[in-house]
Amino acid sequence: MMKALGVFQLRCKDCDARFTGQIWDPRNAFYARCPRCYRLDLSTWSIDYYRAPARWLLSLKLGAKAHRCEYCRHNFVSFRPCKIKFTGRKRNPEAVPAEPAKTTTDSKP
Repeated sequence: MMKALGVFQLRCKDCDARFTGQIWDPRNAFYARCPRCYRLDLSTWSIDYYRAPARWLLSLKLGAKAHRCEYCRHNFVSFRPCKIKFTGRKRNPEAVPAEPAKTTTDSKP
């Protein structure tokens, strides 16, 4: 009964604790979300690299968008727009380690 209202039993992947959480958020109801982990930050996938079921191909021809959740790596299609585009990690150029100094040894006979 509670699933019909959007309340699910979820499990934390870090500490393995169970909790009850509401997955329906009225502010985000019109955006695509991952059907496995319910995240909103999604990227896209190409039909050239993945085999899609026939119903997904039909949906794509009718105007659906191909979405991919980068956290659980699940591909899916949805007619809803993506709210947050996944951009990956941003690298800090100062954090790159410097090259080790070359040492030369002069040996005189």
